[in-house]
Amino acid sequence: MPTLTAIDVLGVQRYIFASNRLRDAVACSYQVAWATRQDGGLSVGSESGLPDDSVLLAAGGTAILLFADADQARDYAAAYTRRLYDDVPGLEVVLVHHDYQDGGLAGALLDVQTKLLDAKSRRRPGTELLGLGVTLACRTTGLPAVGFDLDQRDRAPLAASLVKALARLDQANRRWEQFIPQDQDERQGDRYRFPLQMDHLGRTEGDTSFLGVVHIDGNGF
Repeated sequence: MPTLTAIDVLGVQRYIFASNRLRDAVACSYQVAWATRQDGGLSVGSESGLPDDSVLLAAGGTAILLFADADQARDYAAAYTRRLYDDVPGLEVVLVHHDYQDGGLAGALLDVQTKLLDAKSRRRPGTELLGLGVTLACRTTGLPAVGFDLDQRDRAPLAASLVKALARLDQANRRWEQFIPQDQDERQGDRYRFPLQMDHLGRTEGDTSFLGVVHIDGNGF
């Protein structure tokens, strides 16, 4: 009996804005997108029998996958959640399975989304065992530190979520290069780049600067 598996990322804004640094938000935003991308977190399927045509939806922190049976779906879920635990610490997801009869895919898609909403409403938040005997806290999030910010002079301690996110900072920032004019003369040193620090967002040195943030969020699609 075929099985649908639905995945939804929780607490996206809380995860992205745990830090008020622009580069951290860029990196964590990329982590959220990566977690439900076919060539990112979902690609663990190559190790657990996920065919290429099994991905029915993968966008915006949500994914719906199609499996031949429940056993294959559960094996994939185990491998996928383990990969998130290792590569995107601090990011939480809800995952549900739904079996259906052949020919009933359209109805099953509605049923699995209803099941996902029900699982989210019934979920009991857990308390993570973040560290024992920790003597150093992340300067940004306050969580136990597992590494240091090598890009800062004072080598500030960082939590696991930021260490993993910043490891993909270059990939995260390259997503926006398509919006940069390609006809620039790099020899003149005038190539545009998207900055990773708010102080580099076009402010005038010595003057008071104000930064406006527009946040657009869609629900109920």
